[in-house]
Amino acid sequence: SYNFRKSVLDEHAASQQHNKANKKEAASLRMVTVSNNAINNAHQHVLQMMKMIFWLVSEDIALNKIKSFIDLAQFIEVPYIKKEGHITYANYNSALQMLEAMSILIDNDLWNELKNSSAIGILIDESTDIATESHIIVYVKYCLYGIVKVRYLQLLQLEHGNAKSIYNAIYSLFDKHTCEKAQKQVDFCNHVDLILEKTYLFFYKSPKRYDILYSYQELLNSPKLKIHQLHKIHWLSRYEVKNFCRTLELLLDSLYEIYKTSEKKQTKESTIELYNNICNWRTLAFIHFLYDILGYLATLCLALQHRYIRFSDINPKIEATINKIYDEYLELDTDRKPKLGIHLNKFLELTKSSQQYINSHKLKYTSDCKNNLMGDIFDFASLPKDKNKLTNYETLELEQLIEFYKKPYLPNYPNGIVEADSLRQEWN
Repeated sequence: SYNFRKSVLDEHAASQQHNKANKKEAASLRMVTVSNNAINNAHQHVLQMMKMIFWLVSEDIALNKIKSFIDLAQFIEVPYIKKEGHITYANYNSALQMLEAMSILIDNDLWNELKNSSAIGILIDESTDIATESHIIVYVKYCLYGIVKVRYLQLLQLEHGNAKSIYNAIYSLFDKHTCEKAQKQVDFCNHVDLILEKTYLFFYKSPKRYDILYSYQELLNSPKLKIHQLHKIHWLSRYEVKNFCRTLELLLDSLYEIYKTSEKKQTKESTIELYNNICNWRTLAFIHFLYDILGYLATLCLALQHRYIRFSDINPKIEATINKIYDEYLELDTDRKPKLGIHLNKFLELTKSSQQYINSHKLKYTSDCKNNLMGDIFDFASLPKDKNKLTNYETLELEQLIEFYKKPYLPNYPNGIVEADSLRQEWN
């Protein structure tokens, strides 16, 4: 309300209660100022301490020298490092805690950059201390906003010095910081890995299934090849996809034969599921891509493992491999399309870019042809009894053989084995 007498205000201003309130407010303001000054001095003291600790570590000087360093700073009157100060942190434990805090901050910044980078490479180096404990030094090379950086990441202690221990230590480090793995970003790569692993296990656990595969290889004079395992920790083992590609047709025929002859429902379901996964066009194109690329890398790896290799030869060998891959995959042909590798190109020429790689009639070719030949030609009990069927007897089998053998089948038969017209003329 504005309806009051001026004398009331004068009386209140002169009262004892009002004077006490003013004194308390003034005292609190002075307290805030003093506290802010003290906090600022402590803050500046800690900053100076952290700078001193950082310098000691950068110069590889032991942290237990921090007390002597502080005495020197006080002697030369470094700002905010005073003898009468109540906050000193002039002991090893305080210095170590500050160092750990700085380390966490730098570490977090580095991991944030790695998460935002477009590509990451890992470099490792062996480091054995005076107690012969196994360590590895981990560096990272990454590209951030178009700038390539190389940074020290961490010193990792190993349980053992083998490949598995190194892989687990590095994997745990990146997994701990939730750094995205390539297979998480590219689910398809993980999917192909799973298919290859399932194919290996499908035959590895059953000698009988391998016998079926070998029988088809022997029937068509194909090399006797096994499906090898692709080890996750030995990335060069992925070149074993060459066996998968070289015996692909017969592998599919074997799966169909196993599916057709098996009496167990579970086996039938697992077999046809594996068959359908393999018959995906993108999957097979990617595997043939690996066949080409890893062939170059495997050759390079073997060249670098020579006992008496000269250091001057290392860089030219690496450059030559890079140039080969570039020429095969990135160079454009006359149609302004990438050349790609020899095996991938052949695969693309023999197939159509569709999700289903082989049609049903091709799927059943070898097994059906084998059964037809054995049943119709060699088993007299199943000879054609109908006049119309007798007219086409053996012609059907001949055309099936021509259809199969007139096409190239890499890598064993780059060209067709037979000429269709010549074979028909000779047959007649």
